[in-house]
Amino acid sequence: MKRVAALLALSVVPVLMAQAPQTTQPTLDQVLVKYYEAQGGLAKMKAVQTRRVIAKLVAPMDITITEENKRPAYFRTDVQVQGQTQSSGYDGKTGWHVNPFAGYGGSKTAEPMTEDELKSAQDQADMDGSLVDWSAKGNKVTLVGTESVDGAPAYKLKVDLKSGNSEEIYLDTDSYLPVKDIKTVHVRGQEVKQEVVMGDYKEVNGLMVPYALEIGMPGAPQRQKVQVQKVEFNVPMDDSRFAMPVAEKPAAPAPAPQPAVSKD
Repeated sequence: MKRVAALLALSVVPVLMAQAPQTTQPTLDQVLVKYYEAQGGLAKMKAVQTRRVIAKLVAPMDITITEENKRPAYFRTDVQVQGQTQSSGYDGKTGWHVNPFAGYGGSKTAEPMTEDELKSAQDQADMDGSLVDWSAKGNKVTLVGTESVDGAPAYKLKVDLKSGNSEEIYLDTDSYLPVKDIKTVHVRGQEVKQEVVMGDYKEVNGLMVPYALEIGMPGAPQRQKVQVQKVEFNVPMDDSRFAMPVAEKPAAPAPAPQPAVSKD
């Protein structure tokens, strides 16, 4: 009887193996196709000519962040804090920033970006992101495997950007929407990493947009929470908005009073 049971078990194993679902890893191309579809499709993504995102930082202070992009390679960010505005922008050639909080008393004069900052600005000005037309852009994309993000499996994609920076993008294995992004940039010769966790996706004009963001350093427990308030596509934006602001000329000094002329 034991021999019969053993034979029956051996005969059942191939059947069970044949019926078991296949869990083969998809190819990079297959994952990217699903990603484009999840976003709303390449056609809709490329039809967007401008994008404006207005968000609030969840903090005791009232902090509003406005990000604007325009094709082919423009971007601007304004951060409003306590009546002051910190701005940065890129017009396809020149990168600049205005920081009223820097140093003693700050400055309202636009300063050019450093070489490292300019490379990051070029990455940020990419309207479609690093995974769209990645090869034509000079990027390299690798499907690393599957990792857990907050307890759910996600496909990990490593992107080596043409700028020299890099990016790790995690796509949910069910929805194929990005759930985490880790960017590595260079600042004064050192690598700096920033992690963004994304969620609460909503459809805007046929495209999926995350409305909840958590920003911090990889592995650090502290994260800044950002809540998106409004997303607009294809709103008018003049190119001049992204150009480096011209420094205001100092007001001409008032003419010195003339001495009174004696009539004697």
